[in-house]
Amino acid sequence: MAAWLSKGISISKFGDPVYQYMDLPIPVTLNPSQTVLEGEVIYIDHFGNMITNVTGQQLDELHRNNQNSKLRILLKNREASLKQYYSEAGDKELYSLINSFGYLEFFVNSANASSVLDIKVGEKVVVTAT
Repeated sequence: MAAWLSKGISISKFGDPVYQYMDLPIPVTLNPSQTVLEGEVIYIDHFGNMITNVTGQQLDELHRNNQNSKLRILLKNREASLKQYYSEAGDKELYSLINSFGYLEFFVNSANASSVLDIKVGEKVVVTAT
């Protein structure tokens, strides 16, 4: 859009105005104990990456509250090591990262994680401090 604006195209040419907005609720995460955080897959993108309702801030808080522990991130009883970037991942294993929106995301390098692991929206995610 910025490129079109820089060329002098009027914003009114971008489409009809939206007057009715829709709020999409995000399911609430649960803390059944001081060492456990439970969430779920809320969206699967076209690459098959699975975005959850667990935030990076919640992971940081869980780790701070359990300082001498390691976080275990589980999806469908599979542990997913936490990476900073997609490129840090090896092939065909489940990994996780905090995406650009600040949410925990699961992925399989060079594959459609959702299809490979048969994961659907609503699948439970568990993070434990052990």
